[in-house]
Amino acid sequence: MADATSSGSGSRGEPPGWYPDPWERAEERWWNGYEWSDRTRDAAPEPQSPPEDVSERVDAAHDTAHDEAPAGIEESPDRPGWYPDPRGEADERWWDGESWTDRTETDGTFSEPASWRPYKIIAGVVAGLVFLGFVAGGDGNSSSPGRSGAESYSPEEQLAMLVDDSVSEEAVRPYRIALNGAEPVCMQSRQSIADIAYRGAQVAEDRGIDVTPLDLIRAMPQAVPASERPTDCGDILSVLLVLLTP
Repeated sequence: MADATSSGSGSRGEPPGWYPDPWERAEERWWNGYEWSDRTRDAAPEPQSPPEDVSERVDAAHDTAHDEAPAGIEESPDRPGWYPDPRGEADERWWDGESWTDRTETDGTFSEPASWRPYKIIAGVVAGLVFLGFVAGGDGNSSSPGRSGAESYSPEEQLAMLVDDSVSEEAVRPYRIALNGAEPVCMQSRQSIADIAYRGAQVAEDRGIDVTPLDLIRAMPQAVPASERPTDCGDILSVLLVLLTP
């Protein structure tokens, strides 16, 4: 019934109930809170004393709701959408059809629901778990560094953990010493170790040698014997490439 829908569509404010049929096709017609329905009846035992023109009143209530914020959370909208924030914390708050959500808008800027915020720390948690497994597998007691617990991680992951400044020196020192043997001056920082490994991998690629940065790190104890303690990282790189050349 297109004419009925156009009379009340989009309106809210008048409670659902039986009211005099505005088209006078029956004694009463059911107003569902949003529009006139096809339900009619010929007798109303207890009239609800509705206004003479319900559609005009609900339209007026609809217009008022856009100009004034709801008096409280109990005064809930009928349909999902943005409405004046009943809590007064923002310009508008999202009503999902059943309850007010955490989504708000102020000056055109949307806020994210509080329920989304925990997901922001997932990357940090995962990184922490990866590092714990890495340290547990590299305690410096193994003659084959980089194996055990660290073996399950990619070269990129192991290098990232090795040079991550947020990881304490005490935590990574056993693994670093196991890799570097005598620990020469130029390799006393994790960043220096990574620089050598990445630089060496690039040079190796240019020479047609198939090695990864982690391969270079694992070979460092052989390139840096305790008796020599070289201080030139370039010399260390040269030795590494010789060791790894097929």
